[in-house]
Amino acid sequence: MLIPVVVRRMSPGRAGCGRGLASPGHQSRAGAAGRGNSLERVTVNLTARACQALQRVSDRSGDTRTDSINRAIQIYDYLDDITSRGGAIYVREPESTELQLVKMF
Repeated sequence: MLIPVVVRRMSPGRAGCGRGLASPGHQSRAGAAGRGNSLERVTVNLTARACQALQRVSDRSGDTRTDSINRAIQIYDYLDDITSRGGAIYVREPESTELQLVKMF
């Protein structure tokens, strides 16, 4: 399935996405539109599983699919940075006290 995706570019006039993306943090539900940031359109191929996950995330958060993809890329960048520098990421399921190590491949 091909889905057009709009990726926010922080530095106007810069070719490609580069390193101009903001660090993960809470973004307005309105998304990047209307904030004066330049946009770059890209096309991605999503598996059925990824497409279903994207829809669930968008439904849960109330964000557009574009905003959800932008946030996911920024969070992945952040987590990848932590693990590439030797750090670790742990999660705790609701109703549990046990921490579980997240392994990224």
